[in-house]
Amino acid sequence: MSPSRWYAGWRVALRVAARDVCRYRWRSLFIAVMVGLPVLLLTAGITLLATDQLSPVETIPRVMGAAAARVEALSGSRVEQSPDGASFRQPEAPPTAVPGFAPDSPWTPAKLARLTGGTVLPVTEAEARAVVGDRRVRVSVLALDSADRAVAPLLRLESGRWPASADEVVVSPAGASKGLPRSGRLRIEQEDGSATDLRVVGVGRGQLADHQADMVAAAALVAPWQQALPAFLVDRADPLTWAEVQRLNGYGLLVKSRQVITHPPSDAELTDAQRSMAAGNLELALVIALAAVGIFIETALLAGPAFAVSAARQRRSLALAAVNGAERRQLRRYVLGQALVLGVASSFTGAVLGIAGAWTGLAWWAAANPTFDTRPFDLAWPQLVGVVACSVLASVVAAMLPARGVGRLDVAGTLRGGAVSGRVSRGLPALGVVVMTVSAALVLSGVVVDQLPVSAGLPMVAGAIGLVVGAMLVVPALLALLGRVGARLPLALRLASRDTSRQRSRATPAVAAIMAAVAAMTAFAVGATSEEAQNRQDYQPQLTLGAGALYGPADAMDRAAAVVRRYAPDLTVHTSGRVYSQPPTTRPPEPGSAATVVAAILPGCTPAQAFRALTEQHCASLSSEASQESSAIAVEALTGLLQRLSLSEGQRQILQRGGVLVADQRLVRNGEVVFASGRTRMDADGGLEPPRASVRQAVPAGVVDPARWRTTFGAEGAGAVLLPRTATDLGWTVATDRLRVSAPGGMISRAAETAISEHLDSDMSLVVERGYQSQNTVVLLILFAVAGLLVLVAALVSTALSLAESQADMATLAAVGATRHTRRSVAAAQALVVAASGAVLGLVIGLVPGVAITWPLTTNRFDPAAGQSYTAAPVVDIPWLGLAAVVVLVPLLAAGLSCVAVRRAPELTRRLA
Repeated sequence: MSPSRWYAGWRVALRVAARDVCRYRWRSLFIAVMVGLPVLLLTAGITLLATDQLSPVETIPRVMGAAAARVEALSGSRVEQSPDGASFRQPEAPPTAVPGFAPDSPWTPAKLARLTGGTVLPVTEAEARAVVGDRRVRVSVLALDSADRAVAPLLRLESGRWPASADEVVVSPAGASKGLPRSGRLRIEQEDGSATDLRVVGVGRGQLADHQADMVAAAALVAPWQQALPAFLVDRADPLTWAEVQRLNGYGLLVKSRQVITHPPSDAELTDAQRSMAAGNLELALVIALAAVGIFIETALLAGPAFAVSAARQRRSLALAAVNGAERRQLRRYVLGQALVLGVASSFTGAVLGIAGAWTGLAWWAAANPTFDTRPFDLAWPQLVGVVACSVLASVVAAMLPARGVGRLDVAGTLRGGAVSGRVSRGLPALGVVVMTVSAALVLSGVVVDQLPVSAGLPMVAGAIGLVVGAMLVVPALLALLGRVGARLPLALRLASRDTSRQRSRATPAVAAIMAAVAAMTAFAVGATSEEAQNRQDYQPQLTLGAGALYGPADAMDRAAAVVRRYAPDLTVHTSGRVYSQPPTTRPPEPGSAATVVAAILPGCTPAQAFRALTEQHCASLSSEASQESSAIAVEALTGLLQRLSLSEGQRQILQRGGVLVADQRLVRNGEVVFASGRTRMDADGGLEPPRASVRQAVPAGVVDPARWRTTFGAEGAGAVLLPRTATDLGWTVATDRLRVSAPGGMISRAAETAISEHLDSDMSLVVERGYQSQNTVVLLILFAVAGLLVLVAALVSTALSLAESQADMATLAAVGATRHTRRSVAAAQALVVAASGAVLGLVIGLVPGVAITWPLTTNRFDPAAGQSYTAAPVVDIPWLGLAAVVVLVPLLAAGLSCVAVRRAPELTRRLA
């Protein structure tokens, strides 16, 4: 065929296709929605993801303004960093000393200017608590010395002026949403309890590295704060090159250079460690590529039934065209031309609507949430163009099967009104079985993978995709088998299974689309819930479930208890402390100060060995110096212990008689634990001199079940507990280090937690134990919802096609006396057969990679007590409830909708003999 003839043939086909698209608007709209809806969702998701994920280049104005670099000092050793400064490590090597400065001198602008030769501007990020009425709200502070050109991109003034002294501040919209005033006076408090009165002189925005600051202040305000994190902006005409960044790393500095970020070094200039720091970006790109392949397959399968609808509705017209001399390739071009026209139009429209929807959603969310960190609206053009191109290609690929069917059109049979799929090829099912076997072997190879980086998990991903592809090749044979097996089913299901088997060209893509969606959902859900179950098993609660603890200095405990009684009067407060060698203070103890060390003596050990528990590991036990796991001696009120430990009557009597409860059976001999008390002094280095044993005390003791003990005290490092009166009688030094808070119902409400936290002193904090908090619940719900929607759409599309093709059969059934209930039952059965077939097959296929991936995800565990990793049996947790909702409830829903959609009475037409 000459090129001119080929071009002319396609031009005519596209013109006719465009005319018919406009002529049959509702049919075209139906196909456009099937093709364009995935594009709309994908482009909106890609746009939101691209906007949310800032590239290293996009972070430049947020972290360094208009300066040449941002420098942060990391104490202790040299630095080895990635080119963008997002990742780093500190090898065990002392940093190089700066000439002219003491090795341990703090970093100052003058010191950094000596190394860089530029103007150095300090930029500090800090936190404080603002007093708002009777509340104390945590706020973030951005402190600057000036608002000149280098830092201008970090700031945006909306009203008023920038602070000019240490007692002035600018409040941001995010801070105002927390209750900070936009003008007037404002008091803030530090962790040490000191307070500062400030004057609000304006409203503006200050950009921190990852969010919007609540306040912008002068650098002099935060300079005395201990928790302030200073950084430095280096402003100079010459850029900081990669060689200069590495030189500064030698001084213990982490550098983010504008020049290096915009012009990164080549791989040859990086060490192996620096290459591995950047490997995560490559792995993310690989994951996105794999996801794109899956999305392309799913879009093609979803669009397949839609184009089959169009081809089926026009089968008679195409047969008439064939009778009048139209060649088979012309008929195929007509179907493919429609796919091309509709694919381009619907993909482009879906992309535009997706981008517009993402922009509108972000604008609305930013206007409704002042704390939202507004980011540059970013269009990932390569990905967006790729989605549109893949959608058009998927449309053409989806139309190929109907086009091939049109090319092999039985003209005489079509004009008589019959259309049945041909016989199933024996080669495709056999090939599918081979592909599935090889793919299953690849999936199972992941069982021996210790960890799951993307490179190690590639065989599993390839095997999972291969399982789905192989199953697609087997689907036509399974549908043919379903038609034979369905002969024994009730009438409606028998007709539905027979129709699905006869019309495989329409049913196969729908079943395959459902199978692919359910398989992907099953594999991901099983892996996610299994990892979640392993994390739940490994979770170590810090407190009793539902209870809370108030931490802070001893002299603030009474005020904290008063806050609880005022703002949460239904809660109960108990004091809690421990035995110390010296009372804890905010200042380090002075050399020569006296201390009394208390240690339990293990059978077979001497008091001296018990005091030297750090070097005599076999004698390590309970001690007032609590340097080992579960070695502290806790002091609790009896009322609180009765609630937390569920004490038996015997254990309660031991405590009331001046005894102690322990978790280690080895400590108890003849119902007692022997303690040694020794006097010592603080040496010049801040440590204790070897104590001299002076007193041996035998204390009645009882043993608590280790599992119950770990739940109550395991995270606190306590190995024994006694009553305050007992510690006083023994002459031990006791200090209250926390207040325990409990609720009558067992769980402290979040409202009570917020009310208490906002009214505590700045140096106090409240922690509530709520157990393991799942991080995947929302993700799994979205996953199940999307998979259910795909199953529903594919089933309804297939049923719509079936009803369109079986209008004559419905009329025949009505003519021979079939009621409306019978016809609706047949339609419902058709949707149920298609949806259930694909869902069950997808569930079986998805369980294989889903269960296999639990090995690399859950077999590597970490023991916090031993401080080392170990290998354990995999944790397999299958979310049967969510899977059942998709595999069982959604097909039933599709059946119900199909039943309702049947018209009351079919159109009766004369049937030709």
